[in-house]
Amino acid sequence: MAKRLGSPLAVLNFLLPITKQLNNYTSEKMTRDVVVGCTMATLMIPQGLAFATVSGIPILYGLYIVWAPPFFYSLFGVSLHVSYGPFALVGLFISDALRIRGYQPCDGLCRHKTDETQAYLEACTIITFMVSMWYFLMAMFNLGEPLAMLLADPVISGFVTASALLVANSQLWEVRDTINWWSVTMGVGSMLVYFALRRGNAYIKDRGVAGFFVPEALTVVILSTFLSWAFDLEGTQDVAIVGTIPPGLPAPKFPRLDKLTTFAQVEDMAGVALVAALVSFIITHSIAKSLAGAQEIKATPQLLAFGVANLAGSIFSALPGSASLSRAAIIDALGARTIIHNVFTFSLMTLVLLFLSPLLKRQPGVEVIRFGASLTFANKDVFRRAVIKVVEKADAERRLAESQGRPPKVALQYVILDSSSIHDLDSSSLKTLEGLVALLVDRDPPIEMFLAPVSDPLMMQLRKSPLLCATLGRRYFLSTATAVTYALQQVAAGQLVAPASLYHKVMSSISLGNLDEGDLDDI
Repeated sequence: MAKRLGSPLAVLNFLLPITKQLNNYTSEKMTRDVVVGCTMATLMIPQGLAFATVSGIPILYGLYIVWAPPFFYSLFGVSLHVSYGPFALVGLFISDALRIRGYQPCDGLCRHKTDETQAYLEACTIITFMVSMWYFLMAMFNLGEPLAMLLADPVISGFVTASALLVANSQLWEVRDTINWWSVTMGVGSMLVYFALRRGNAYIKDRGVAGFFVPEALTVVILSTFLSWAFDLEGTQDVAIVGTIPPGLPAPKFPRLDKLTTFAQVEDMAGVALVAALVSFIITHSIAKSLAGAQEIKATPQLLAFGVANLAGSIFSALPGSASLSRAAIIDALGARTIIHNVFTFSLMTLVLLFLSPLLKRQPGVEVIRFGASLTFANKDVFRRAVIKVVEKADAERRLAESQGRPPKVALQYVILDSSSIHDLDSSSLKTLEGLVALLVDRDPPIEMFLAPVSDPLMMQLRKSPLLCATLGRRYFLSTATAVTYALQQVAAGQLVAPASLYHKVMSSISLGNLDEGDLDDI
């Protein structure tokens, strides 16, 4: 029995395959994995942005698929050639499937939340969650190998090629009436540079030069970005660029399964998720086996790893992912030693998101408060004191700077409440929020409070208070970072918060029952 159970280390190796690779991890392997991980992170950033456009989700959410899922795949996965990330065909399929079902995909970079965008994002995370459940079921019934044997390598190759043509055709059709020939020139030039570098790498490899490789896609991204910036192609030739990306790490949030109110809806979404799961698994497993060499790739552990990766993705607002032949080829060419390169990809992506985030540094005129629980009668006083303490501290720092003869700090104008953990409000907490709004707007200078993100249940509670609906609920933000970006733009533009007189105007209108849209626009 003892032999069967094995040591605790053997059990850990079985549950977390990555620990087996850590047992004999050397500095040489680590060096290779760091290079591969950093290269893949740099490459997958533009891939994630493009994936978001194809999938109809806000560009910010395209980055989330290259953040948490690769890390969780690395904990349970077995193939070092799998860089779990965006796969355009899956995103296009989900977008079309949801569009047919009445959902409205997002077009471009969404800065403010709309009901349509929120509903679409919730449907996407539900599908990601269901994809993970399908993977767990397939693993439970040992369906991995039978599924992998259904399609031969030539069929897979044809499928991948057809997928690329389908995605390209779908995007070209969307812009058929608004073709910018400078953009076309950039696209064709990028393709020519890519294929030239690819031929050059093959030539150098054939000449027996070891250890030399130029990452084609990464080089094209860097070169095109530099040319766009150097010649201001956006301003002079109207070449569309991504622009400002709302930064910040996603808050964990379980998919809104309560949105599926009937069995027919559950069955419909499960069907979409099943197709996405099958396509992702067959492509990923085929790529893993084709590059495995002497390594044995078993389907069932792969299914479990895919399930965990997608489950994490659904919690962190990501769409289903897959391996990519281009990414796998780069991993192979760079000489990855272990699957741990995915951990370094995750680490660099975390640093990138945090480095870009304005939440990490003090911003003039803006303060962010995170309250990690639902707001109720039991903690409303703690919440109120926390907000007042932040405001008083900002005032004290400003007075200290003035007394010491230093340049005066920008007065606090916006307090942003990270409400990702607030899903419900009772009558006591509603009155507390009303009192805080009154207190902040009566200050000199007045201070405005935002909630971000505002979920549907929270919005329903805010609507019980005309004042809160007219103030906290009048702007919608997809994330706290987006709210910070908006507030900073207002501060930079010199847009002052509405004075207390307008607040009292709204209060009077509420009491008289004649609050109109003009009042809401003023305050």
